[in-house]
Amino acid sequence: MLGARVVSHGNSAMSGDGFAVLVEGFFPDWLTGAVRVSAHMVASCWDAFALYLRWISEECSTIPLDVELEMVSWENVLIFLSHLADVRGCS
Repeated sequence: MLGARVVSHGNSAMSGDGFAVLVEGFFPDWLTGAVRVSAHMVASCWDAFALYLRWISEECSTIPLDVELEMVSWENVLIFLSHLADVRGCS
């Protein structure tokens, strides 16, 4: 497990429900409305984010609902991408 490598940036002003609302709005509203990407792209992004949520919640010993915005840092995304390449064989 990579738990010791996950980077924390202190207490986040946005946690729990606030973050969930942002995520729920981002995929259907912003991606399809403002950016106008295809439904397939939205589904692909959602699947990737769902993998990230599962991974970060395991690394931080929490449940996906309790993942906070601070946990979606560039450092943690890079660690996650390394995890995908090393453990899952994705490139």
